[in-house]
Amino acid sequence: MALDWEGMFKRYVFDEARTPHFVAVSKLTRTQAHYEVLFYAFLAVPVAVLAGFAALSGRLPHGDLPLVAFYALAVAWATSLFAWNKNHIAGSLAATFPLALLIYFAVFGFPNALGGNDRYVVVGIVVLWALYTWRLVRIAAAYPAMIDPPDGPKAKPRRRHPDYFHLDKDEK
Repeated sequence: MALDWEGMFKRYVFDEARTPHFVAVSKLTRTQAHYEVLFYAFLAVPVAVLAGFAALSGRLPHGDLPLVAFYALAVAWATSLFAWNKNHIAGSLAATFPLALLIYFAVFGFPNALGGNDRYVVVGIVVLWALYTWRLVRIAAAYPAMIDPPDGPKAKPRRRHPDYFHLDKDEK
């Protein structure tokens, strides 16, 4: 019995209905856009909340400046709002977070714990993140005009047979 690695990868990692990151924005359905924005929110909100509380500690290069913490927590709120109702303004504010991180690094510098090459890796990740958030801005702008196909999203079942555990051994 050979395993279908490509089929398993596509089913669990890249499902067009639930992880549509490689589908053009103009071809997204409402359901696909919802799943993509929800995925982004699950990743970005904890980072923004942790950054906000870390900024309140006073141990970061900016010192006790409360504006940094306020901005980070506002981005967490806006990202949550964007995931909930796909508001274009909230999506735009959520997309500014990586750009604000780059500006923060330029103005206040990096934390002392980051070495030479670590700084380049962090900047590279934040630049890629900033490029991805442009896609979110486009999704937010296009979301009101998006429709779902009449037969619903094409979601594949997560397992091969929906009643797998109730079948007899002969049928498995």
